[in-house]
Amino acid sequence: MKFFIYHFLPPIIRKTTFIYFFRKLFYKIKYKKVDNRKIYNNWEKINLNRTALINLAISKFQKNIVNSDVNYLEIGCNNNENFNCVSLPVSNKYGVDPISGGNIRKTSDDFFEKNKLSFDVIFIDGLHTYQQCQKDIINSLKSLKLNGYIFVHDLIPTSWEVEHVPRLNGVWAGDVWKVAVELNESKGIEFKIINIDKGVGIIIKKSNEYEYTKLNSNLIHKTYSDFFDNYFKGMPILEHDEIHKII
Repeated sequence: MKFFIYHFLPPIIRKTTFIYFFRKLFYKIKYKKVDNRKIYNNWEKINLNRTALINLAISKFQKNIVNSDVNYLEIGCNNNENFNCVSLPVSNKYGVDPISGGNIRKTSDDFFEKNKLSFDVIFIDGLHTYQQCQKDIINSLKSLKLNGYIFVHDLIPTSWEVEHVPRLNGVWAGDVWKVAVELNESKGIEFKIINIDKGVGIIIKKSNEYEYTKLNSNLIHKTYSDFFDNYFKGMPILEHDEIHKII
């Protein structure tokens, strides 16, 4: 039945499915044994997502800032599923993506290299690798106003396939969970993860004298098994009905 359905898929989807299938097979053979444990959630039953959190933060600024515009930055826009739903005028929204979506066709590194703007709210959903997400967060903190918000997507990978780098799956969180470990150790910021929509991290810049804690040598070779065994339960996770504690 699955093969029958596959036969009628558009060529581009068939090609992508073919690539993912053989990548998975290769890594299963390479590692002999993979971690089949999963993190179960009820995200699909929670009527709250990353866009709702972003708009909530924006509305807070709009209420508290008199005669001042709220500036929003999004790193990684893809099909504009989130960018188009952010409740701000187009002139106040900056969407950075090297391939599609947004309104600035650059890599995040190129954008930050020349950026002179300051932002109230930033959303990071770019390349889902630890090293790139770490750079995006560090650069975003430099461009974030005091008491501003940074939202980070995909901090709770639910299986080894979803977490694996390079990408094996249609649904991919990558190993960006590692930045959550660093953020939890950093100073001058407040950090929580809301247990919705693949895990949405919230960073509040509480001081201009913040210190981001890099743990590259400790984390670079960690995998989903390490996340499952040693890190997941130690994450500062809030449930959806506790967002008032941070926004």
